[in-house]
Amino acid sequence: MEATHDADDPTVLAAQMRASWISAPGADGPGSWLLRRDIDLVPLLASRDGLGEARIGRARLLVASTGDVTAYVDDREVCAVRALGPAAAAGAVEDVTELLLPGGARADHVSLALIHVDDRAGRPAVEGGPAVLAALVLDVERGAPGPGTATETLVVGSDGAWWTAPGPIAFAPREDPALRMLELHEAPASGSGLGPRDDLRWTAFGAMHTDAERTWTPAVDRGRHPSLVHPPIVIAPPLVEEYEVEIRDHVMAPGGVQCLDLGETVCIRPLLALPDGARRPVTLWAGPVPGTPPRGGDVRIDTRGQAAVLEAHGTMTGRWLHVHGAPDLDTEGVELPVRTGVLPRPLGVDLSDERVSLLLSDALASLHARCQEQYRGEAGPPLLAQIARTARAALLVGADTWRSERALDAFLATARSVDVGMVVDAIAPDGPRADLDEHTYALPAWVADQAAAGAPPRRAARVIAGIWERLAARVEQGPSPAERMTTAAAALEAIEALGRLARRGGSDTEPFALAARSLREQARETLRAGRASGGRGTWLEARGDAASTPRATAMAVLSGLVDADDLPFALLALRPVLEEGHAADPEGLVRAALLRAGAGREVVDAHREGDDVPPVVLTELVGAVSGMTVDGDRVHVRTPSLPLEAIGLDLPHPRGDIEIRWDCEEGEVVVPEGMHVLVHADGASAPVWYNSGTTAVRRPAPQL
Repeated sequence: MEATHDADDPTVLAAQMRASWISAPGADGPGSWLLRRDIDLVPLLASRDGLGEARIGRARLLVASTGDVTAYVDDREVCAVRALGPAAAAGAVEDVTELLLPGGARADHVSLALIHVDDRAGRPAVEGGPAVLAALVLDVERGAPGPGTATETLVVGSDGAWWTAPGPIAFAPREDPALRMLELHEAPASGSGLGPRDDLRWTAFGAMHTDAERTWTPAVDRGRHPSLVHPPIVIAPPLVEEYEVEIRDHVMAPGGVQCLDLGETVCIRPLLALPDGARRPVTLWAGPVPGTPPRGGDVRIDTRGQAAVLEAHGTMTGRWLHVHGAPDLDTEGVELPVRTGVLPRPLGVDLSDERVSLLLSDALASLHARCQEQYRGEAGPPLLAQIARTARAALLVGADTWRSERALDAFLATARSVDVGMVVDAIAPDGPRADLDEHTYALPAWVADQAAAGAPPRRAARVIAGIWERLAARVEQGPSPAERMTTAAAALEAIEALGRLARRGGSDTEPFALAARSLREQARETLRAGRASGGRGTWLEARGDAASTPRATAMAVLSGLVDADDLPFALLALRPVLEEGHAADPEGLVRAALLRAGAGREVVDAHREGDDVPPVVLTELVGAVSGMTVDGDRVHVRTPSLPLEAIGLDLPHPRGDIEIRWDCEEGEVVVPEGMHVLVHADGASAPVWYNSGTTAVRRPAPQL
């Protein structure tokens, strides 16, 4: 796909001004729709003003959608768009010149066709329901070739010639609204070639009425862009990549359920060729073990006994794919594209320690797998804290400012008004959240990181201020030191995020600094008063509260609340959790705190190849091996807490790569133009050196 991130792209600007948003009549909720139109190029390019017939120099197709859309030109799939949420309409631009000039000769006509799918129930929608914009943008020349050639841009995208019909997928809600909606695929009907496997070519020129069972009606004009009705079009970089996964094993469970072992837990979008003769609806779902209950199923199709091709719209996650209702399914007819997230720029790594390199490699692989699903809350219930930490890590190691901004806007756009003492409600696109308290720790830092890398997100200050007020009111109300500590750590993140937003906007930061100083002193008093010791080295007394003591201790370390003299006590509380295995630390907070506290070697030694590594661990690992902390256009450098003999690290940044090289005690930091390096002495918050460009640094010899 030839896509650009430039909002001033002339193709995007021309189409936004001259093309209409369109939708199907009655498309006011989740569903799928087919749209098509035929274009006769002969009158469009006819001679005018005595300049002769126009010549096509370039043809591009712009597609934008509030949901997911797949676009076809003359029965060939040319691009697909994945929805970004309510704050923006995802778009894609694809060069289709070769399709309009096959073999160098211009075609006389062309057909555009779309499959538009929207399964996001309950989210704020574009006025009038799900909508899509598709425009063919032609750069043409008139007159003889040469200096006097007249050029113009033609946009074919008005609503008048678009026709629409119901699509092949419907959606049904589950009893648990946190689960993705159930996909219901319709049975194959005579004359209805649907999807990429378009045997009857409904997407081809003049083929609109081949389906006797499908009624085509004129599309509804939703207005031209820009307007207040439609969100801005954003040309998205690729969100996912897909690769085929093999079926490792095939077992039959009771009830005629086929269980296909994929060898590892993956996020897949199944594609099945179903045989004829099925006597019941075919249901697909995924799970961690064979025989996992379907929970209603993820995808269902009633083939009415006919052969059919099922291509899932959404994804499902698990090691075992279950197929019920097709006992004669040939596994050779199963395609399982695995979907993994795409980071825009890779992190360059060259480390001397193989164990550290392995941990970093697995951390990047884990982040890569999370990026698509957890940016949008698709992998199970939408947990904002997981999404926030994924986005923060992607910002750091992938310079993913674009997608982070889109995701953050989508969450903040759904935040309701906030009052003191109330939950910051519904800062997620769909369904309930299971981490109402946990997100208060993760969200403010994500907002501040995004604001440091680009423009402050809309509503950011208001939402974070609500979080801060809520937490500040609760700091004294916790039933135990551990819960008060957890609340204070989250409140400190929020007030510091507000300070960073104020600094970015040129406002007075002193009130935020004073509030943070007061809160930090208060939290440290809580630490000193609640510290205890025992056989397992517990540090904060739990007294039956919901917040676990090691987790509260980890948050205290990560929030900078633990003085150097108290770190040994903190490590006593955290080490037993590490010994219990990663299942005891699913969020990665304990491992991240150990990396921050200088016990990174223990984290490295406890890691096993292929283990999942949460994003917060990756963020701390980069800082531990490089000594770098990036805050917008400032790079803070300290002595690495996980010393290696040699470090080579190229960290992506919106301004260009930040390079750091350590060779025993000698080092060098190179930052792009417009950035500055602040070198800190060990343990000092104030920098001892301020520089730009290339900075030579020294450190004590590593103790390996």
